[in-house]
Amino acid sequence: MTKTSITRTRGWKLAVATLGLTLVASCGLESGGALPLAVGPGSIEPVPELEGVKMTVGSKDFTEQIVLGYIIEFAMSAAGADVRDLTNIQGSNSTRDAQLNGQIDLAYEYTG
Repeated sequence: MTKTSITRTRGWKLAVATLGLTLVASCGLESGGALPLAVGPGSIEPVPELEGVKMTVGSKDFTEQIVLGYIIEFAMSAAGADVRDLTNIQGSNSTRDAQLNGQIDLAYEYTG
């Protein structure tokens, strides 16, 4: 191999690696996503006052919190609210900051 072909090979490898990393990075959780499942009224009756009310639900980034976040999202959606999903926020401080800054309206918090 000549020096030029080695340089070209390295350039292609670098380009492919960069493209791969870009694709992987773009697959992250998007804020403001839709609910993962469509929800309709069942045992939760529609609440006329919630019709068209926009609310954002957040949760921390571990399974129990994400499940709790989805439960409140499904319940509010079934009741008639327009729910935005912002679950899976990294850490307690970030979740609290999101509440204080008005980025999320609801989140579970508990001690013990």
